[in-house]
Amino acid sequence: MTSASSSKTSPVGKFAHFDAVSNRLWSLLLPTIIVLVLLVQQYAFLQIPAIDVAPEPGRKEENFGNTVAVGLSLMAMGSLWLWNVRPLVRLASRNVACLSYMALVLVSVAWSVHPDLTIRRGAGYILSMLVAALLAVRFDAIERMRILSASFAISAIGSVIFVAIRPEWAIMNIDSLEGNWRGVFPHKTSLGLVMAVAVFTELYLLIAGRGRPRWRFALLGLYLALVALSHSATGLLMSVGFAVSAGIHWLWIRHRVLGQGALLVVGLNALVLICFLWIDPELPFGLIGKDAGLTGRTELWDVVLDSIDERPLFGHGFQAMWGVDDAHTIRANRLTGDWGVKGSHNAYLEVCLELGLVGLFVLVSIIAAGLRRGLRCCSGQAPRLGWFSVTFFLVAAASGLTELTLGLNQDIIWLVLTMLVMSCGPGVVGREAEAGPLLTRSIHKKRDPNARHRTTRTIQAPTG
Repeated sequence: MTSASSSKTSPVGKFAHFDAVSNRLWSLLLPTIIVLVLLVQQYAFLQIPAIDVAPEPGRKEENFGNTVAVGLSLMAMGSLWLWNVRPLVRLASRNVACLSYMALVLVSVAWSVHPDLTIRRGAGYILSMLVAALLAVRFDAIERMRILSASFAISAIGSVIFVAIRPEWAIMNIDSLEGNWRGVFPHKTSLGLVMAVAVFTELYLLIAGRGRPRWRFALLGLYLALVALSHSATGLLMSVGFAVSAGIHWLWIRHRVLGQGALLVVGLNALVLICFLWIDPELPFGLIGKDAGLTGRTELWDVVLDSIDERPLFGHGFQAMWGVDDAHTIRANRLTGDWGVKGSHNAYLEVCLELGLVGLFVLVSIIAAGLRRGLRCCSGQAPRLGWFSVTFFLVAAASGLTELTLGLNQDIIWLVLTMLVMSCGPGVVGREAEAGPLLTRSIHKKRDPNARHRTTRTIQAPTG
């Protein structure tokens, strides 16, 4: 009795109890910090106080709230980086293209037309890459998606509440955008694109069969509703692409022949659409209520190409263009009909404008590396991660044709893309072993109804 009571009060026992409690608190605190940082990466809640004083509603201007949020996020992520130096350094060495693009972003301050903007936004880009890298090295695929889902749920529910209490701010009321929801985001397009990525995360978690399906379905419905209410055509097309791909994957898991058939049908329809776009672009765009000029984008692209010709190799500096009083912005706006130009509306042209052909080559290399890694995962130990990653790479690459979704700071699409590129790579994918009835292939054509487990064939994960 005496020995038992003494062991309970011994310093070793107290230290072990304290260590267990601290580990538990840290396991809750770390995801919470990353969720808050992800809200900053979405640019959610950051421009609400400035909407009524911005030169143009929806324009993403510098504001004190965003500067403070990015600064605090950098401090938090920098501290976490110091505690994970070795795995992050190993991850960087295996993702040379991602590291090269970040280096080019930082070096571009040397030739930037606005070095102050490049410095500030370059720091923001470092933050985005730190978040993507930390998610890749500290969490598995399911945990990453749950953390992303939590951040999307906050911004989605916040948008609905904001519409209810301040509709004059949360619903756009300018010109042709009247009635389009933007919620807690600076523009209706931002809401649509962020919620499209949220659709992707919920579909992943539903296919994985983890967590509470009712809650997941409720969030999925909310995200789809917000995409529709934002009237973002790109966000809607991205959501459709994610949903179709998830449906094919679900069929493939349960009946491979049906999955192959669905993939063939979707592929043929995509080929027909591409042929229509090539032969008569006005027809498919007319069916969705758009003009073949993509709401003035083609005229803008001609102006942007002229600016690219001035500095074709290294560009004008990362995020150094499109200031409100910038001569280039004023000229582009005048030549395109004064409809409020604030970007190239094409991610590839924007990268060429900022970082030149060198930057475009590195960006395309990142996407190509991701596709190669994702396809290898599809035939390896992480087929679900590979399938969804390849889907995201293709959809994100396509979205870059009409929106600024690639190679930017504080852009959730680019953050998730780079996270998936790192997650499918060597040294990380080995931790993504997937098991369970939805993720393994049965050797037997028929199952024993009385058997609780199935014999499965294990496929080795890629090592390079």
